[in-house]
Amino acid sequence: MLDLTQGCQVKIGKEIIAFPFKLWTTPGKIYQLEYRLEITLGKKFKLSPELRKIKEGVRRIYQEKYHKKPPEETVIRLDKAGIDEQTNKIYLLLSPLSRNDVIITNFSLDFPALIEGKSIREFYSINSEILKGPAGLENSPLANTLGISVVVYNPEKKQVLISKISKKVVYPSTERKLKVSAGAEIKPEDYSDPYKTVRRVVKEEAGIEEIKEIHCLGLGRDFYFAIPELLFKVETSENLEKTAQEKKGKLAWENKKKYALSFFKAKEWLSTRRSEWIPQHAVCLWLCLLHQTPEILV
Repeated sequence: MLDLTQGCQVKIGKEIIAFPFKLWTTPGKIYQLEYRLEITLGKKFKLSPELRKIKEGVRRIYQEKYHKKPPEETVIRLDKAGIDEQTNKIYLLLSPLSRNDVIITNFSLDFPALIEGKSIREFYSINSEILKGPAGLENSPLANTLGISVVVYNPEKKQVLISKISKKVVYPSTERKLKVSAGAEIKPEDYSDPYKTVRRVVKEEAGIEEIKEIHCLGLGRDFYFAIPELLFKVETSENLEKTAQEKKGKLAWENKKKYALSFFKAKEWLSTRRSEWIPQHAVCLWLCLLHQTPEILV
């Protein structure tokens, strides 16, 4: 069972909402990123003997469901992370990894491991690992690809762009379909640069080309897939209402709805539609509102 009280406590006025995402950084701050990609020839992600036993079973189920083998493309793993709250810096050590390993670990946490009748999540006490913060990444049995969530906002018009994810995207809860403007994994094509990933996905998923500033809001890990996530906000002068209407059907991930919301409406959606939000995206939006217009959260 997921203990939501261990997640991020989002405060909106007198109301406190717990989202199953563990924020490792301080709300309301802007962080600088320092990162290094470590590539060692022949180095591969090492699966434990227990996980190797169920590897083929997970692959088989994936093939039966999607009628294809798990993809072998390369993604970026977060090996270590450090947070310096005095200088507001986040340090990241990254390495390349096959997506195949992500599918058979992070995306299969609740697949029966057939070891003492436990799932991977239970066997390895993954929720405890998440609560340890960045220290829980070291010696983790999971692939831990590094993802990003991005809120696009227009400070002059006080608008944010919200999306509803495609039906193609599989999420544990069918209710959780609301997300912020864009989200993706960091990939080698971005030269493992989180800021390049932000620019790429904001253009691909949100249809935004004009970017004035990019700010990192923090780092954390969700309870569902236990994937570490960097949270960003992007400032633009584009009219987001126009973007939502004009570019709805011309972006990556078809069938995805887009909404241009005022900051006040976004605050209301966090509260009244809490069960519809993908957790890390809800926290990302809250951090954006907290930094941009903290008075509306009072």
